[in-house]
Amino acid sequence: MNHLGTQRLGTDRLILRPFVAEDIPHAFRNWVSDPDVTAYLTWPAHPDIGVTEHVVRDWLSRYPSPDYYQWAIELKSLGQPSDPSPSSPPWRKDRFPSRQSVTAWESRGGGRD
Repeated sequence: MNHLGTQRLGTDRLILRPFVAEDIPHAFRNWVSDPDVTAYLTWPAHPDIGVTEHVVRDWLSRYPSPDYYQWAIELKSLGQPSDPSPSSPPWRKDRFPSRQSVTAWESRGGGRD
């Protein structure tokens, strides 16, 4: 296998990209601190942003390795990473958000600092 590492990929609505340090507060707020989301993952909810910072900085340190893969999933309309699994609010269970659910979430202030 020819490993290429975590490369930037995109569609009309999504960007898959390496995490950056600026993603830490978004990751904490948008999914890693939510026990309803992490119930579907292999690790528990982060109790504070310090845990998220430690984890993301570990990911950042591994990116030079061509056989390391950890993507931030960014909805272009939000401009910030969302849950890497399709279970984060406002989208739950086994589907990625529809344009309508994202629009409704944005209109309620979701994704804003």
